[in-house]
Order: sequence, then C-alpha cells, then structure tokens
Amino acid sequence: MTAPDFTAVTHAGPDSQWITMVHGISQDMRVFSAQIDAFKADYRLLLIDLPGHGGSAALPGPYGMIEFAAAIEAAMAEAGVEGAHYWGTHLGAASGLLLACRKPDLFHSLVLEGPVFPGRAMPSVSAMLDRVARAARNEGLDAARAIWWARGGWFAIMRDRPDECRAAEHRAIVDDF
Repeated sequence: MTAPDFTAVTHAGPDSQWITMVHGISQDMRVFSAQIDAFKADYRLLLIDLPGHGGSAALPGPYGMIEFAAAIEAAMAEAGVEGAHYWGTHLGAASGLLLACRKPDLFHSLVLEGPVFPGRAMPSVSAMLDRVARAARNEGLDAARAIWWARGGWFAIMRDRPDECRAAEHRAIVDDF
C-alpha cells in the first residue's frame, strides 16, 4: 500500500513518544490543528489524511476499513514510527482499532472518539449517508455538504458551541471534502 499524505511534527525531539492522529469521514488532518500546539512540545505528532480525504484525495480506491488500516500502517512505517499513542476520530478510530487488533505492538494506547465498528450496521449513519448521496446526485455537492453539516448528529456540539468547538474551521474542512 502506498502511504497516504501525512505530516510529522517533530519539535519535541527524537526521544519523545509519538502520537498518531487520524480524522473521520469528510475531514482531514486539519481537524487536529488545535491539538498540535497543545502537544508538539512534548510529543512527536503524525497527522494522516486517509485515502479519499485531504492531501490523499487522489489515491485510487476503492476504500474500506482494511484499506484505511493499511494506509495508517504505511504512513507510520514511512514516517519511521515504530510505536505510538493513537488518537482516531470516527472513521479514524475504527481504522486504528482494526490495525491495533492486527498489529498491537504499534500502539502504546488508543483514544477512539466515536468509532464506527467494522461490519456492524449503524442505521442512523447509513440513513444520513443515503440522504447526503441523494442530495449530491439531485441537488449538487454544495447541497450535500450543507445537509451533512446541518443535520449530522456528529456535528451537533459544534453547531451548539461554535466558538469553543472551532465550528467555522470544521465547516471549512467539510466544505473542502
């Protein structure tokens, strides 16, 4: 597997532990922009754009959890990360969990925010994805992105607390997707 786009932040120095950070669907590594400043003095950071997202948008598909897990492993290997704390959000959480089950020695700890579970039906997520896909076909991508942001339960806290949650920044990431 070709490594996806990633950024390594190594201000903390070569003896510091790694934190690998992976975003959710319709996001990219920018979702962790605030965490970079909080952690860069004490940890080396590896921020990964999954295939189909951000700087990895042009990687050929199809993509699934197995391919995303392989992409994370490839990025870690290319960056020279032999072990890391792992922080994944949604799709990044599920893909990281799958990789951790296959390669437990790559991980010191896992932070899994709202993981989607591979092979498990999630009717509300499927219904939203279907709704967004219909909107994209019938009304265009801008309409689909607007529905994704305005109706997706996963963005509710951002919509309710826009300043604390950097909602404008997150909305820009969705709009770029």
